[in-house]
Amino acid sequence: MAVFEKNDSPYQAFHAVLWDCASRLGTHMTLLQEGLCDPHRVHQARVALRRLRTARKAFAPLADDRGWRPLIRTTRKIACHLGQIRDLDVLGDSLLARLPKAHAKLLAGACAQSRSRHCHALVKMLHDPTGAQLLPSLFEALRLPLPEPPPSLSLRAFADQALHRLQRQVEKLAKRKGGLRHQHTLRKRIKELRYAIEFFSPLYPRKPVHDYLAHLMGAQNVLGNLIDRHASAQQLGLLASEFPEIAPLRPTLHKRLNEDFQSAKARLDPALKAVRDAPPFWHD
Repeated sequence: MAVFEKNDSPYQAFHAVLWDCASRLGTHMTLLQEGLCDPHRVHQARVALRRLRTARKAFAPLADDRGWRPLIRTTRKIACHLGQIRDLDVLGDSLLARLPKAHAKLLAGACAQSRSRHCHALVKMLHDPTGAQLLPSLFEALRLPLPEPPPSLSLRAFADQALHRLQRQVEKLAKRKGGLRHQHTLRKRIKELRYAIEFFSPLYPRKPVHDYLAHLMGAQNVLGNLIDRHASAQQLGLLASEFPEIAPLRPTLHKRLNEDFQSAKARLDPALKAVRDAPPFWHD
């Protein structure tokens, strides 16, 4: 749903997108502060944080980094806690249904205890002075008056330039081979391009936008599966060191995770080729 008008200035669109991102974030942060750390809430909070950071990148020429830096630092700390919780959820989702009942019970118990501890740390951070001030500071910044836009700066031209800039970053990374760090960076750039397209989508015909987003989502999902399997292996190691009863299960669990990893790896090249070959819809 559009959060700005097509004839708005880039500054007005930036402001509207930020308000939308901040409102979504506020809803989920409030519930997390109350201890509601269910998987859906954790996922939505992570998406809201990413959208907020992407708005800053998509509208980079208009953003004041001095005002953003303390907010970004705080969101990164919150995102780190959310990431730990989400990794435990992924580990359970990918393995529990494929284990004998007794083994699944052991793993589920260990995941639940570790998850509860991370949730407690997250809630504590959201109530400390830095975390509690995040949303008030963000909304206070959004109430500041907008600068006067140059009359020649149209929103459509600004969007074309922003999408081209982000797409070039994706294209450059998608042409190279690399390990986990490279794949993680590429996935982040793809997500940034995806969210930026969603911000600007009211300015373009619907079908080309939908088709391009489908290619991005395909690559994002494959990369996500690769990265999730690696994160699950790391979480498994941490759990085994904390809960000795998990250690004997590690060879079997690692085998299952490796099978999933190889399956995702086989789909990576076609998914990235589809992204590279997708025609940019923002070019006339």
